[in-house]
Amino acid sequence: MESKPILITNVSTSYFSVARHYGGATIQGESYVYCPERDILIKRDWLTIYKKLQWEDFVSAVKSGKKPKLQPAPNQNKHKIKSLTQSLFD
Repeated sequence: MESKPILITNVSTSYFSVARHYGGATIQGESYVYCPERDILIKRDWLTIYKKLQWEDFVSAVKSGKKPKLQPAPNQNKHKIKSLTQSLFD
C-alpha cells in the first residue's frame, strides 16, 4: 500500500497549481487545503496542527508521520458570559 503525502510544497510550480485557484484539491482520494503563505498543500486532517504549531515543529511532525497531541484551548467563554450579564436589581 502506497502512503499518501501529508504535505506538498512548491504547488505553484507543479502539476497541482490548479489547487491555488480553488483553495485545495483532492489527490489520491485525500482532501488537501492550499495555504498561499507557504505555497503548500496540506492534508485536511493535519490543518489544525499546521495552524497551532510553529513551522519547524510542524515539519518535524510531518517527517515523523505522527500527529502530535495538542493542548485543548481553555474554555474562557463561561467567565465572559457571566461577567457580561447585568443584574436586573442594580
